[in-house]
Amino acid sequence: MKIILLQDVRKVGKKNEIKDVSDGYAKNFLIARGLAKPATTEEIKNLENRKQKVEEERKEQKEKLAALAKELGEKPLEFKVKTGKKGELFAAIGAKEIEAELKKKGIDSKVDMEKPLKALGEHQVEIDLGFGIKTKIWVCVIAEENK
Repeated sequence: MKIILLQDVRKVGKKNEIKDVSDGYAKNFLIARGLAKPATTEEIKNLENRKQKVEEERKEQKEKLAALAKELGEKPLEFKVKTGKKGELFAAIGAKEIEAELKKKGIDSKVDMEKPLKALGEHQVEIDLGFGIKTKIWVCVIAEENK
């Protein structure tokens, strides 16, 4: 009996795959527990349509992220920090701070840094926007004016 899996089933297959299993296993276990449904021609067409829509959405999302990556590379991200008399930072700027600043701008990403930024000036940092799209952004660390 051909079935469409509604969830990942160990040793059978992944969600949305069409599998051929024995009638008893399909009816008594997979379909009865809501893990699968019979693979009729109508259901197979629906599955193909859903897969196509998901693929189009992923492609559209990738294009948006690629445009965003290009845009992020052009304008630096600024951090104003307190410094000592010799220009040393009181607190380093780590991946969490950069991710939080990007999140304020509506960008969900993961920052890849070996060590936190501990000096004034411009630093280049790599971020992962998802879908395999990575870009380098400039982070500008500026001394806060003491009054």
